[in-house]
Amino acid sequence: GGGAVDGRQGEARGGEGDQEAKVEEERAPAAAGEEEEGTPLPPATLHQAIVSTFLAGFVQAQATAHANTIWSWLLSRSPPLVPGLVCWTGLLHGYAARGEVQAVEAAFAELQRVGPPAAPPDVWAWLERVDAHFAARLPDEAMRLARDMMRDKGVLRSLGGGSSGGDNAPPLPEEAWNRLMVGLLSNGRRIEAEALLDEMRRAGVEPSIFTFNGFLKSYTRGARPDLAAVVRVLRLITEHGLEPDVYTFTMVLQTLLAGGLKDATARTIAIMEQAKVKPTATTYGAIVHDLVQSGQREHLDAAVQLLDEMEAKRIPANEVIYTSLIQGFLGAIPSTPVSSADPSPSSALVSVTAGAAGLDAASRAQHPYMVAALTLKQRMEKRGLRLNRIGHNAFLAAALALQSEWGTDFALRLFATMQRERGALSRAAGAAGNAGSGSGEGNEDAAAEAQAGRGSTPSDTWYVLLDGFVRIGDFGRAEAVVHEMRRQGFEVRNRGLQRLVNQVVRGRP
Repeated sequence: GGGAVDGRQGEARGGEGDQEAKVEEERAPAAAGEEEEGTPLPPATLHQAIVSTFLAGFVQAQATAHANTIWSWLLSRSPPLVPGLVCWTGLLHGYAARGEVQAVEAAFAELQRVGPPAAPPDVWAWLERVDAHFAARLPDEAMRLARDMMRDKGVLRSLGGGSSGGDNAPPLPEEAWNRLMVGLLSNGRRIEAEALLDEMRRAGVEPSIFTFNGFLKSYTRGARPDLAAVVRVLRLITEHGLEPDVYTFTMVLQTLLAGGLKDATARTIAIMEQAKVKPTATTYGAIVHDLVQSGQREHLDAAVQLLDEMEAKRIPANEVIYTSLIQGFLGAIPSTPVSSADPSPSSALVSVTAGAAGLDAASRAQHPYMVAALTLKQRMEKRGLRLNRIGHNAFLAAALALQSEWGTDFALRLFATMQRERGALSRAAGAAGNAGSGSGEGNEDAAAEAQAGRGSTPSDTWYVLLDGFVRIGDFGRAEAVVHEMRRQGFEVRNRGLQRLVNQVVRGRP
């Protein structure tokens, strides 16, 4: 079938790679005596770019059988849909993301041999090959391939030039230069990356804010950012007349935090305002999200300061911002001893834990980050915001990971609350559907809501709960969870969850 996916000879030769398929939804016939509602969906245009995304995803997930199925399906169509260069590039991307150099080289060689003759490997296919070597920590080989790419006749033609190369050769697009520089930076080759930036500008390609953000990410990595290099990049951004974006300011904030500045958050906001970038809820949310990923106390503290700053300016924080912050605290618990988590008097965390008076004594005695997360949950609920499923799952996982009686009891109580809330949502949606039974247009929306909130616990919540009990060796409660899944009629379709269920049924790790 789809031999190209696993390195065997492909079945298709030729084709421009820009074919499209009209795919109609297959609808089951109505049951006897049942009228079909609604109208059939119109045919959808299936582009190779869409197929490429699925190919890349399945290969990256090591599910090459699914990628082969798609490849074979394309060729089985009448007339056959010959996989074009875009599909091949998706295939290469899947392997490159895993750093599998040999697989990338085999697929690239296959593309050159049996791929569309009118569309030889272009700059994007070549870059996947280069990226694979960067990911495998082979920067010298990656740059050798990059130089070959710049001289390749097919690449030059795809860029709108001739095939002779030389000084008159068309320059690479900016994104290609950016990927090469990021690859060098990720391998610790700063000097070469900066030299490539100069080469890019000499070629007549001006850097964008994305270019400089790549350098900032490298220079701010680790516990001791290169302050001099960060300042140098910020000056270049100013010299080029570029507008910093949210990511730029996140890197600036992290640099100031690493420098030990207690007012780092306020200074960053001031810099943003001087740059005429008005912080919005989206801006704050993006910075908060980036900060909490590290789990470092200073970053969590800065994220809380941003939340306080937002609400002081009457910029409403949404559930996404609160959930990011809660996840940050909960995720940092395993790596943060209690002694290191206690907030100092000047810490913004004090403002969070000050609200812990509303918690019971047992909850207040938990890890400071658990207390902070619980207090943030109360805080968002007072503002009319409801913790979503992602936040609930984070609490379940963190509570069970505590391996304590309080943690287990909290997880079970929270799960029961989640069940009740989903049941209430189901009943409310059903009532809305009945109330609008004669209104026509509102029926479909109400039915959709009822289906979405039908009370069945989602797969990821079952997984978190089962995984937590299995990890702490509580197979008795894990077995009770499996019984509850079956009682609700839940059908396991996730392979990871199925493995856990099988493990519980066997009764051993």
